[in-house]
Amino acid sequence: EKEQECKNIIQYNQKIMNNIEVSLSQLQKLKDTHLNQININYRHCKHFLLSPIEKNSTGSETISILAKHNLAMFSKDIFKERAVGWIIDKENFLAGIHGKPLAFFSTLNSGDNNSNNIFTRPAGLYLTLRFQGTVRENIKDLAEKINTCLQNNSLKAVDNVYIMPLKNYWLTADTNQYIYQLSLEVKACNN
Repeated sequence: EKEQECKNIIQYNQKIMNNIEVSLSQLQKLKDTHLNQININYRHCKHFLLSPIEKNSTGSETISILAKHNLAMFSKDIFKERAVGWIIDKENFLAGIHGKPLAFFSTLNSGDNNSNNIFTRPAGLYLTLRFQGTVRENIKDLAEKINTCLQNNSLKAVDNVYIMPLKNYWLTADTNQYIYQLSLEVKACNN
């Protein structure tokens, strides 16, 4: 009985060590990240677990959708190595309006097939921007930067905006230290 108790304690502590290692690895990856720099690159298609949110969903219904998304995506014993992002309406975003999310998403690995809600983001040209702080506090500035970039490069937004937390409450208590990446599919304007 004591032996089993010791094994359980060791197993519990190993899970804590694994979570700490994941956290340190994520922080190390962000060490050299370039903030407030807009990049436009070709991206291959990407598979996501997608949890759509109905337009008329209440706050508590939205939280319930997020909880179900997390249950489908993550083990209760494993630190969230893959984050949960959200999709927001491109028109609202480009107008500097912080609207309700349209869906939650998480990146899937090639072997993941645990849901009917698999969405494939198409390959194409994507504008990406990493920034520090929260989306809500920075939305007007972000919209201005992206609108200027789109105009200067004769581009237009094709799809909605994908927002992925890279450093959030799992890694820091200071919201000013949060780091997000937003992605927006773009294409050349027709003249």
